[in-house]
This record gives sequence, structure tokens and C-alpha cells, in this order.
Amino acid sequence: VMLLGRLDGPLFEALADLAGVRTALPEEAQRRSVAADIAGGGVSHLVYLPSPEPRHWDFAGLMREVCRIGLGAPLHVTVLGGGADASPDASDGRALDHGMLLSLRHEEPQLTAAHVELEAVNAESVRVFRDVLGRAHGSCLIRADGRLCLPELERLAADTVRRPPGPGCIVVSGG
Repeated sequence: VMLLGRLDGPLFEALADLAGVRTALPEEAQRRSVAADIAGGGVSHLVYLPSPEPRHWDFAGLMREVCRIGLGAPLHVTVLGGGADASPDASDGRALDHGMLLSLRHEEPQLTAAHVELEAVNAESVRVFRDVLGRAHGSCLIRADGRLCLPELERLAADTVRRPPGPGCIVVSGG
């Protein structure tokens, strides 16, 4: 396991023993070297801990570089987040990490990805995260009491009229 990104704070402390490699998110000059280490096959799980400062494009650039190099072995990437799903006040940058992850598997067939939000950093939520590391795909939220919440789709009634939800636009993306 490689812990990437923020190398301090309660979340890092709770997960530090999982990682054989711990590294800060590289600047552009070091990006290719770190990507080569990841793509070379020595890392099977990458857990990205976003830092408070906006470095989301740097993470996307690193993942782009990993895809350019090509993976030598399967890799599971997890963004362990702070807010995109758990809080209505989340920043757009954290949502960028989330959206980028959803499209990565289309770029590199050996890559799987998840975006996991912890409602609170405590013993129970960290225990559940450790249990699902590498098995979670897409998005999920781990509540403070350890409940794992997965997105659900609701069946529409047959007579439902499909129209936009109000003013604004609808974006449909093929990945």
C-alpha cells in the first residue's frame, strides 16, 4: 500500500501502519518518477489523502502519467476524502478527484478505483475502511458509527415524465 498526499493529521496517523510507502503528492518535476514507481508493479493499492490546499490537478496529472506509462500489474486507487459526498459545503476540487476516478478505469484496464468518504475519523470508521480497502469500487460513505453507505438507484414509475429538474443544464458524459 502506498499512502500518497497528506502525510500528517489524524487520518494519516490512523493509516500509516498500512503503508509500505508514504509520499507527498509530487510536484510536476517529480511526477514521472513517482508514476514510474507506481506503474512498475510494486504498488497494488494507492490511497490518496487529499491535503487542504488545492492540489487536485496535481493528483489528476499523476494518474494521467501512470496511465501513459501503463501498469505492469493491477492497481486499486482509493481517494479517501473529506467532503465530496458527506458535506453539502464540499469544494469543487474534491468533486474533481471523485469524477476523475470514475473515468480512470476506462483509460487503464488494470486500474480500479474508489472514492471513500469518512464522516468522522474514529476507530470504527477507520476499521471499516481497512476492511473495504481494495474491495470498494465507485463511491461510498463510511458513517461515524461504521455503517457503509453505497449509492442506490431507485426505480422510476412507468408513467414518470422525464424532464429537466429545473433551470440549469444536464450533462451526460460517456466517460
